[in-house]
Amino acid sequence: MNQEFREYLRSLDMAEPLIDRVETIHDRYLALVPLEFDRIFVTDFITSEGDRRYENLWFFQGDLAFEAHDFVVEDEIDGGEFPYIEIWTVSSVDYDFVEATDDSRLSVDFVSGPISGAMKASGSNCDALRYLISDWIVPRVGRVAAPTIEDSTK
Repeated sequence: MNQEFREYLRSLDMAEPLIDRVETIHDRYLALVPLEFDRIFVTDFITSEGDRRYENLWFFQGDLAFEAHDFVVEDEIDGGEFPYIEIWTVSSVDYDFVEATDDSRLSVDFVSGPISGAMKASGSNCDALRYLISDWIVPRVGRVAAPTIEDSTK
């Protein structure tokens, strides 16, 4: 796992044992899909007690996205291709889309054919999610979907 990914994880105040867990998951993906990921994102939220909780771990390479669900305690990974995005919805609380504060929250849901994704962020992680939305999700909006078998029989 590259240094940039480690720095991002540390920026989320992630403890070293959990960063090691992320690296283990990263290596599992590489064993299945030998790619060099170019992006990482961790969904997180703040509990009512004020503690940050990490939820899902995402890796990206081009049009491909890979998600480790509830990665802190589970071993469920999946992936899919998102060559285009049909619909996306962004929700925010106390976030100006410029610079996050401790109270900022941001989430995005997106659909690409039969698959979908959902990400959320709190505090400074909102800036990372905003960048992912503007640099990975939005550029896929308006791309033409590949024809299906059903389309070719008409």
